[in-house]
Amino acid sequence: MVSPLMKCVHASHPLLNRVCRGVYNLCKTRGHKTIVKFFPHEVKDLEPAFQLLQDVRKSNSELTSEQIQKLQQYELGWYTEYVLLVWLSMLVLVPFNLNTIDSSMGVGDTHSSLISNLIDVCKQYLYSPGADKEGACLVLARLLTRPDMNTELKSFFTWSTASLGSISTDLDINKQQVFTEGVLMTLARIFKHAKRSEVLQHTEGRIPFIINFQQQRIDGNTSKLCTKVIQRIALLHLPPKVASWRYQRGMRTLENNLNQSGSLNDESSNKVENSEKEKQKQEVDEEEEFEVSECVEEAIDYLLKALNFRDTKTRWSAAKGIGRISSRLPLSFADEVVSGVLQTLQQNMSSDTAWHGSCLAIAEMVRRGVLLPARLAETIPLIVQALQFEVRRGNFSVGNHVRDAACYVCWAFARAYAPNILKPHVLDLAQSLLVTACFDREINCRRAAAAAFQENVGRQGTFPFGIEVVQKADYFALGNRNNAYLQISTFVAKLDIYRKPLITHLAEKKLNNWDRSIRILSSKALYEMAKIDPEFVSNEILPKLFPRVRALEPLEREGVVLGIAEIVLGLHHANYNLEQNPQNLEQIHQVIPTIQQKRLFRGKGGEAVREAVSRFIECIGYSNVKYPPDLVKKTVELLEENIKNTQEYIQEGGVTAYKSFSKRFFSNYDEFSPEFQNDLISKYILQAKDKLPNLTRGFSSLLGVFPPKMIHQHFDNILQVLSKSIQIQSKFDERDPETRRNAITALTSCAITFGTEFPEEFKKSHLELVSGSLMLCLDDYCVDNRGDVGSWCRIAAINAIPSWIQFIVNWRKLKLLSKGNEFEFPSIFWVRIIGCLIRQLTGKMDRVRTYCATCLTEIIVKNNYLENEIPQFQLLKKILTLPEGLQEDQSKSFWVGEEV
Repeated sequence: MVSPLMKCVHASHPLLNRVCRGVYNLCKTRGHKTIVKFFPHEVKDLEPAFQLLQDVRKSNSELTSEQIQKLQQYELGWYTEYVLLVWLSMLVLVPFNLNTIDSSMGVGDTHSSLISNLIDVCKQYLYSPGADKEGACLVLARLLTRPDMNTELKSFFTWSTASLGSISTDLDINKQQVFTEGVLMTLARIFKHAKRSEVLQHTEGRIPFIINFQQQRIDGNTSKLCTKVIQRIALLHLPPKVASWRYQRGMRTLENNLNQSGSLNDESSNKVENSEKEKQKQEVDEEEEFEVSECVEEAIDYLLKALNFRDTKTRWSAAKGIGRISSRLPLSFADEVVSGVLQTLQQNMSSDTAWHGSCLAIAEMVRRGVLLPARLAETIPLIVQALQFEVRRGNFSVGNHVRDAACYVCWAFARAYAPNILKPHVLDLAQSLLVTACFDREINCRRAAAAAFQENVGRQGTFPFGIEVVQKADYFALGNRNNAYLQISTFVAKLDIYRKPLITHLAEKKLNNWDRSIRILSSKALYEMAKIDPEFVSNEILPKLFPRVRALEPLEREGVVLGIAEIVLGLHHANYNLEQNPQNLEQIHQVIPTIQQKRLFRGKGGEAVREAVSRFIECIGYSNVKYPPDLVKKTVELLEENIKNTQEYIQEGGVTAYKSFSKRFFSNYDEFSPEFQNDLISKYILQAKDKLPNLTRGFSSLLGVFPPKMIHQHFDNILQVLSKSIQIQSKFDERDPETRRNAITALTSCAITFGTEFPEEFKKSHLELVSGSLMLCLDDYCVDNRGDVGSWCRIAAINAIPSWIQFIVNWRKLKLLSKGNEFEFPSIFWVRIIGCLIRQLTGKMDRVRTYCATCLTEIIVKNNYLENEIPQFQLLKKILTLPEGLQEDQSKSFWVGEEV
């Protein structure tokens, strides 16, 4: 594919720009090193290619800015310039003296030669911010490192030093930066490709000059290129071979790793290791120690400092430089470098840049065998700590790049060391990697940890239950955070060896995470863990959580309260009796009083704690924890405060908690008298009539969640209050759509609860009242500055209709609404309600149409109990049935009119 394109370039095809854009895209995709192999490389092509480059450059320079803006993307000339420069980087390697093939060279000629012209043109390209600058750097590096270019190479070094030392002030700062990058990029390539003997003399004093130059610049690209140049210079002062003392794993086979269900053939592995050690010892003894030059020491000192630079690309370049240099140093000196990297970790415990750079450096040293097995006992605990690295910065944290780099180190461990070398550290690595894979907030860290675990399973063969875990915790399964926290972690926790680290990490690290979604997920994960190992959670985790209820950080208090709540519920579902541990039971009783005494509901974070306490009360209601009567009354008072709160999510949490709590403690009169419960309902009815919106919203919702016995004597009053709240007020300022939305939901729920428990007391007036209220809400089109707020009431009514119709159908089965009864249920009701729903189905709001379609599907498509009541029932069913081949999860897109 490349050859035909280059033939067009060679022939100066009229569509040269388009052809060169295609070649550029190939270079960008596959890399110029691969593509350039297919370019023509005959001697006769050198001068025509250079001449074509000059012509294209001249024509492009003559274009005005307005003309350039009018050009199409494929008409831009820099594609052609880049391709020609890459082509020239191949052509300048012809195995002949370039002066012999320069047609302009003749006896008595005084004009510039091909070489000087090519160098001058490429120097001009160093000012370009585009890809053609990279092509020019490549041409200069290839040209100046030829054996016959010593004079030009020396001249270029002199020019580069002068250029970097005194950049023209006539250039703006962006052009100065671009030119600096071009010069440094060229130097790095020259030091990489040139022969040691030719450039070594030009490196004297260059490292201090580059270091001083880097300290005057703040941009990341310049810092990275300075780091690259310094490491290239240091490598020139070292032997051109890797040290023989490096650790080498030797021969590896998958058969040994997976032999006997994943167990290692230790005997054969030890033989290989012993032979390798003897060979290495012999080679080290034979190798003469050499004196490391001061230039190398300066480079290493700079690279160790560069591990803490702010730019990731600079740290990455420094890490690779340390790995390359260390692999050529004597053993004693290389060990000092390893100590320096480890000290960087130990001395900068809160610096994420230092930890990231050091982890990358360790990984590079591990890959090159520089980190000897004797250092593993010191290194692996630091890497395990890096896998959980996280530093709070205000309302967020940093550290995901450190954890990702630590996973890279663990991946390198698997490939570098023999199984018997890593065997003492397998448990720590396996547990830490799975904790990160299951519970890390970032998807890239979870997947990186899983990849490192899988690499160790395949190459080491010593990770416990490796195959089972790899099959479950794969790349796609860990992509979903909820799935990782609640499904994958539950599977892993069923393996005894991984259970306690997972539970401990959740309780100690994740319940105080800065991200609220992580705190909630962690508490839910603790619920699952409590069902798996109730003894450990009850005896070891709960006692450590109770003191943290008084933590200074409000986010930690919220997470701890949520964790305690979910653990209590999990222990209940595991049939674990908390009375076995009286201290835990007492501490559970003291959670709410402690928060109230310390006034932790006030100030910053108080609302988050209120919401968490509501969840705690809800879990207490669902569990079988014994609660003293006086504490129940205090809890009810707290729930009333939450329901009065102006924040809607706190009100919802309080109502949900009161539902389970009242069902647990107020379903009968064993502990609380009828008078006490009646007084509560009477008080809440009065609160629902209040003029304050936060009271009417909260207590309207609350009236729909009580158990049937508690509302038995107040049912008529509750229906009247809620039905009145649903009506739209005549005065605009008195309208509150949130109250109407909550009231219709509570009205339907209260009627269904009462009618199911006391069907004989459910009257005709009750049925008419609830049905009429539903019809009224379906006609709510009120608008305020927030938009169509009436849609909230319409959606609430739509969601309530399926359960209301199901209740009526079940009631008819009991023959409480038959023809001979006091009230004959009119069939026109079904026509009216289905007509209202169909009208909403044709509305303009996507959300309303989606909810309405779901409601009608539930009534007509999934259930046939209205087949004899609704005219044209089969036609409606046919219309509402999704087209063949359309999945149920695509129904939302279908009803809102999107393409599916």
